[in-house]
Amino acid sequence: ARDAVRVIQDCRRIDGYVVTDRIQVSLALASAEQAAAIEQWSDYVAEQVLATDLQVTTFEAAGGDAGGVSESHTAMLRLADFVDHAVTIDGRAAHCFLKRSTDRRRPQL
Repeated sequence: ARDAVRVIQDCRRIDGYVVTDRIQVSLALASAEQAAAIEQWSDYVAEQVLATDLQVTTFEAAGGDAGGVSESHTAMLRLADFVDHAVTIDGRAAHCFLKRSTDRRRPQL
């Protein structure tokens, strides 16, 4: 989870977000094990990166393979104005999609 936070923060900087900007995050990860770890710590990850929405999927669930996310999944997120970053989380290929959030705070679970 900490590595995911670091990667998302790096992507925030690349995209030019300021420290107080709320974002929406979609992570496409290489394995179900990684996805389960992020989901277990989703509140922590979302809090650290100021995410109002955090979605986690795997390459397989997105219709892709270990080399990347499916074109349809990527196209869908791009149409929704998400910016795609090819990253490495815990030594494995991943994709981090970011978008500025219109929500001011994260809803309580």
